[in-house]
Amino acid sequence: MSTTVALQDLLRPSVVLGTISRTRYQYLTVSEMLGLVPRDVIGDDAANDVSLTTANMETLPARVGTYDVFNRPLNGVNIVGVGAPAQIIAPQAVGNVQYRVARIHPSLILYYDKMSNNRVIGQNAAAIDREGQAYITKQSQYLGLVTLNTLEIMVLGMISDSLYLKPSGAPDSYIPRLDNTGAVAQLKYQIPTTNISSAVPGLQMGTGSNIIDAAWSSTSTTILTHLNKIDAAFVSLTGRPLRRVVVNGIVWTYIINNTEIRTAAGTAATPWASFDYTDPPMADGEVRAVRKAVLKAMPGVEFVINNENITVDGTQQYKFGSTKAAFFTDMEGDIVKLGGYVEPIVEQPGQTPINKGPGMTVWHEYKANPSGVQLFSLLNVVPMLLVPSCIANATIA
Repeated sequence: MSTTVALQDLLRPSVVLGTISRTRYQYLTVSEMLGLVPRDVIGDDAANDVSLTTANMETLPARVGTYDVFNRPLNGVNIVGVGAPAQIIAPQAVGNVQYRVARIHPSLILYYDKMSNNRVIGQNAAAIDREGQAYITKQSQYLGLVTLNTLEIMVLGMISDSLYLKPSGAPDSYIPRLDNTGAVAQLKYQIPTTNISSAVPGLQMGTGSNIIDAAWSSTSTTILTHLNKIDAAFVSLTGRPLRRVVVNGIVWTYIINNTEIRTAAGTAATPWASFDYTDPPMADGEVRAVRKAVLKAMPGVEFVINNENITVDGTQQYKFGSTKAAFFTDMEGDIVKLGGYVEPIVEQPGQTPINKGPGMTVWHEYKANPSGVQLFSLLNVVPMLLVPSCIANATIA
C-alpha cells in the first residue's frame, strides 16, 4: 500500500525550499561559479520566516539605491621621520552603481482534480500518495528553478555588462535580455569599457593597445601571449591575477590546437594538465554540460568549458558563444555579492503582512472554482559587482 502524506505538509515552506535546495542546479553554473545561488534553508515554519539564501547575500535597505565599487590599492605612502607630521592622504576613490532590485515572482496552480487522481482510492484529496507526492515535488522544483534561471540570466548580463530590460506587455513587467532588442533600459555594472571588446583586434584592459590582436580560430595566433597579457593587466588593474577563463567547446578546441600552447606543453604531449567534469556524475549517470581544465602552459588558471544553453525571451541561446571568452580574477571575498531585499507579504486574505526575505521565499494560497492550491515564489535580488575591473569579456574570433 502506498504511503500517504498530508498536502499541507508537502507545501510547508521548509519542505518546498528544501526540495529546491536539494535539486541539482543543472543550468545555474555561472551563478554558482560566483557564489550567487541561494542554497541554504534558514528560518522556521512556525515563525513563518523560512527562506532560501546564500552566505554571499547582503540585505539592501531599499529597493532602489546605490552601492560602492572600488579597486584594491596598489600604491604605498611616504616614509616620515621622527617628529614629522603624519602624511595626509586622500580617501580611496569610490565609484557608485545605481541598482534596482529585481522582483522575480512567478506562481503556478495545482488543481485538486489533477492531484486527486494521485490519491489513495477511498481517501480524501488532501491525502496524497507517492505518485501525487512526486507530482507536487516536481512542480515545486520547477517553480524554484524558473525563478533561479532568471537570476542566471541576470548574472550572465552582469559579466558582459549587457543586461537589458524589454517590456513584456503586462503592466510594470519586463523580460531580461542579453542584447538591446526591444529594450527600454540597460543595467550597467561599471565594467571598464576597455575590459570589453566586440571585435578582433580588441580588449585593451587599460594597456593602450589591443591584447587580442588576432583571432583565436587561427592556430598561429599567440593565444598564450594573450593570456599572459590579460593576467598582467588584471594585476595592474586590481592587484589580482587571472584565475578563470570561461569558453564554449569550440573556443576550447581553438585553445588546445593552438601552436604556441602546444609547443609550450611539448608537441607530443596533451596541452592540458587536467581535464574533467566540473562535478562527478550523479547516480543515474547525469552530468553537466560543463568541464574544467588547466593548461600545462598556464598553471593556476582554470578553464571552464561551458556548452550550456539558456532560454532568453523565448529563444534558446548559448551562454557563451563560439566567438567569445570571459576572464575572471579570483572572485572570492568582497568582489561580487547578491543583494537581497525584504518585502512584506500577505499570504491569505485578512492576514497581517509578514516580512519575507532576503532570499527566495515560497507560500501557497487555496483557490476555489475550480479548487486548487496556488504556489508562489518570490526572490528580490540584484547581482552586485563591487570590483568591476575583475571581469573582462572579449570577442576572440
